Amino acid sequence: MNAITTPPRKRPQAKPQPLKQTDETLKLANRAMKARDWQKAVDLWAELRKRGTRSALAYDQAARALMHLDRSEEAESLIQDGMKQFPANATLVMRQATLASHRKDWSQAVTRWQAFHARFKGTAYSHLQQGRVLIQAGQIDEAESLLQRATERWPTDPLLATERAGLATHRRDWLEALERWRALQARFGKSASACQGECEALIALGLTDEAEECLKVAMADHPDHPGLMMQGASLAVQREDWPTACERWAAFRQRFGVRMETCEQEVDALTRAGQRSEAEQLLLEATRRFPNRRPLALKLAQLLSQHQNWAAAAERWKILRKRFPPTVECFQEEAQALTRLDRLDEAESLLAQAARRWPRDKKLVQQWAELATLREDWPSATQRWQKLRKMYPNYCPAYLRGIEVFMRQPDPDQADSLLEQALHRFPDNARLMALQAGIHQAREQADSLTEWENFYRKVVDGDLKPAAASTAPSPAPAEKTAGFWHKLLRVVR
Repeated sequence: MNAITTPPRKRPQAKPQPLKQTDETLKLANRAMKARDWQKAVDLWAELRKRGTRSALAYDQAARALMHLDRSEEAESLIQDGMKQFPANATLVMRQATLASHRKDWSQAVTRWQAFHARFKGTAYSHLQQGRVLIQAGQIDEAESLLQRATERWPTDPLLATERAGLATHRRDWLEALERWRALQARFGKSASACQGECEALIALGLTDEAEECLKVAMADHPDHPGLMMQGASLAVQREDWPTACERWAAFRQRFGVRMETCEQEVDALTRAGQRSEAEQLLLEATRRFPNRRPLALKLAQLLSQHQNWAAAAERWKILRKRFPPTVECFQEEAQALTRLDRLDEAESLLAQAARRWPRDKKLVQQWAELATLREDWPSATQRWQKLRKMYPNYCPAYLRGIEVFMRQPDPDQADSLLEQALHRFPDNARLMALQAGIHQAREQADSLTEWENFYRKVVDGDLKPAAASTAPSPAPAEKTAGFWHKLLRVVR
């Protein structure tokens, strides 16, 4: 009789041990997270997962570190792997929703937070995050409803109350915002953010005196809060209290240093207060600290031009043109400064370069024509004003200045011809009509003008030999003719 044999029992396999705080690798991983050494943290969490440690924490925290390294795709893949192993883990589902917010994929973030709250009970924090995502997605009514329910459910949570008050500010419902910010302070104390929200609502409602008093109290309670200091300075600017604005911006700068986002506002306040040299010094300091920030370099060059500090302005526009991708403004403003310094040849060379790069820029071509007129380079001036008229045939100043160029040469026939063209194109232009009347009146009053013009035409046409120069009219008619042209130039201008 065969003995009945029973199959051997399978020995139960050892289950992977959960993470223990005594694990040295875990300690190092947590330490790296606290030190914000994200890459080291990623490597340590990976080592824990490779070791077979079964814990959602190794996936969640690794994904968080990857988010800080802007490696969102890797974080997404890691969270999906973790959710396969721990499908009921709320922390991983929440991290997945947070990842969508991190990528600013608001539509997907809304979907994921809704799915999270459909599966899990949720917390004040998760409702806060969903409310923020709804706001970013433009679903303001849904955010208002959600935050209202959340604040009723967790009435002692200050973050939810703050977010709901901020939502009223976002909606620009200033009366409601003012009420909510004040209720927030009454319940949770006068935090800096609540004071800022109240002051913003007061300013928007036009209650600037109340806002000023509110800010004074808030800045006394929170003397080193950057947001309140900036708001106080901005309010002084709005009230056009320039000394106070300068004082507050200076206090902010002394406490937090020169900042890009506040430097321009302080410069404007200093300029309005008449403290031009202080404004220039501040911008010089800012450009030294942020040499690669074009807006600061541009503001300094513009300020020097506004203050008519032409030598410094020319140098700054040149630096701006060389250090950053040049714009037509850089060439124009540098040429303007050089012109004011009477460095006309340099200005001419600069505008010639610019004209080759931007041949159809209206202001540039006009400036180039003006420079030729100033240099009394009549052929170039004539050509450039003609180019401007051809490019912009309905631009009346190009005709007026062209007429002036012919008058100053003098070339009365060309001036008359261009004036006739201009009147045909602009028959109702008052300046052209005044110029035409002035020419007729001056010709009637100048008895010897015809003799002088005939002599001028003979020289131009080459009919008069150089030896005949002694046959020119006496200086008196020449003086009278000069006065005639001067009078007409005044009409043109």
